[in-house]
Amino acid sequence: MKAIFLFLLSLVPAATALAQSSYDLQGTIGNLPVYFHLEEYEGQTPDAPNVEARYFYQSSLKDVVMRGTRTGNKYILSVKEDERGYYEKCILTLDGAGKFTGAWVNRKGTSLPVSLKPLALFTINHPYMDNSYVQELRQKDTFNYVRSSFIKLKRDSVTSYKGKSFVWISETHCSMSMFRLGNGFSKRTLELINPRLDAIHFNEIISQLSCTSEWGYNTGTNIDYTTAITFLNEYLLGFSIYSYYDCGGAHPDGGSQGYLLDLHSGRQYSLDEVIAFHSSVTTEAKSGFEKFSAYREKYFAPQLLKIGNAIHRFKKPAGEDDCDYLDENVWKYPAWHFTEAGIEFVPGFPRVIRNCEEEFLVPFSALKAYRNPAFPYPFE
Repeated sequence: MKAIFLFLLSLVPAATALAQSSYDLQGTIGNLPVYFHLEEYEGQTPDAPNVEARYFYQSSLKDVVMRGTRTGNKYILSVKEDERGYYEKCILTLDGAGKFTGAWVNRKGTSLPVSLKPLALFTINHPYMDNSYVQELRQKDTFNYVRSSFIKLKRDSVTSYKGKSFVWISETHCSMSMFRLGNGFSKRTLELINPRLDAIHFNEIISQLSCTSEWGYNTGTNIDYTTAITFLNEYLLGFSIYSYYDCGGAHPDGGSQGYLLDLHSGRQYSLDEVIAFHSSVTTEAKSGFEKFSAYREKYFAPQLLKIGNAIHRFKKPAGEDDCDYLDENVWKYPAWHFTEAGIEFVPGFPRVIRNCEEEFLVPFSALKAYRNPAFPYPFE
């Protein structure tokens, strides 16, 4: 892995469409190393902006989310636990050199000194710079880029699928486990696919470590994952990741995502690169959301519903709270899993009725006529 020798020592407020300014900071609470990301937003008055912050201890990597206000150069941030008030609070003062100092206080009255300074990115010796997701973080998300440098992986077990070995690897700060290809695959395939799996795994790890809100703490178990290999032949690898998470808000949430990787090129296929219900088929990445949405609404959703209904015989819902699988809207952007028997589609519902999101298998025999001509492999 390549080390980073980039120098970034000055504190630069970054104006965005929403935030007035943002700060990436490093320092200590007591004697524990921490990293902060702090953003200021327009408040009730120009002199009292709203402030949002999240920080993690280097020892745990799990986010703590705080909210508060700034008055002059004084910042008051807190984590609210319940109606009794804050669970922890930071009272900080910003000096002319871009340093924050003050105190961390919890509900029990324990107080620890806080000392933060502009993040010196050149001090981060990142061991995973070959990871494409880490490279993306380096360009777009300094806070999580730093966090990813402290990720620690461990090998868990080896499983077999169709005579091939899959090595399962977990992260020590959370519960996200992901496989890599092992024995039985060619050297070229290992070199193409395992870096892809590295990037997906790191993305999921960061998501889990970030899963929290200002009302509580991230325990590392806010998200439950199930990763399953769903398809394998000499050309393609299909797998799915299902997650159930509670990161704050009125309801827990969940969902699944399917992946289909080309073992010969390393390419990851989107659903519309596999299935075409009309010659106007496109992807959001290729044509933008407007054209993509028009195709999904006019051609994709009606045809998928027609095929799915012919197989599964959906019933008209008896009441407003029942799952309406006859609604074209829920089939516009389904999750999908490429499996040995066909493609499983999971219709999309609002968060409050996410329990309606069941898997409906459409066998390859019903999809052969709609295989995208550009997709290089037959449906078997």
